[in-house]
Amino acid sequence: MIALGCFVCAAAYGQGVPPGEGRAEPAGAHDRQQDYVLRPKPWLLRKTTKDWQWVAVAPKIYHPPHLDPLEFPAIIEHEKVHLSQQRASGKYRWLIRYVFSKKFRFAQELEPIVVEMANTPQGMRASLAVKYARSLSGGPYSKAAKSPQVALEGILAKAAEMGVALE
Repeated sequence: MIALGCFVCAAAYGQGVPPGEGRAEPAGAHDRQQDYVLRPKPWLLRKTTKDWQWVAVAPKIYHPPHLDPLEFPAIIEHEKVHLSQQRASGKYRWLIRYVFSKKFRFAQELEPIVVEMANTPQGMRASLAVKYARSLSGGPYSKAAKSPQVALEGILAKAAEMGVALE
């Protein structure tokens, strides 16, 4: 829980960090029609999140600095859903609820996961669902789901609701 609290502070702090921290933004990183900016994670987010984690804080999507974000369009789509969620309920209200409510965090991850799956080759979707089920019930999401089975059932139900086939 402390790490998640640090995440909110780091995310808020990261809003004022100059782009790229010495690294140029990728071409097309800011697109007015898409209304988001891709940036490498600033140092505080790197200290409070796992190396592989991406973070969305409207209007920015922070990616691991060692990755070229344009090589991960499915993850960008996942993060764009979080940006929409934040805009709908207010960025800071959303972030606080995401940090302090496991039920809210779990509910807010289902749609982005399914959107990411929809943008992933069909043969890889089932393994992606299982990977997220494990993560949602483990440390990366502070045990937002009670078990991998509960998480997988939620992901599959959301996929069916959104018309996204796993196979």
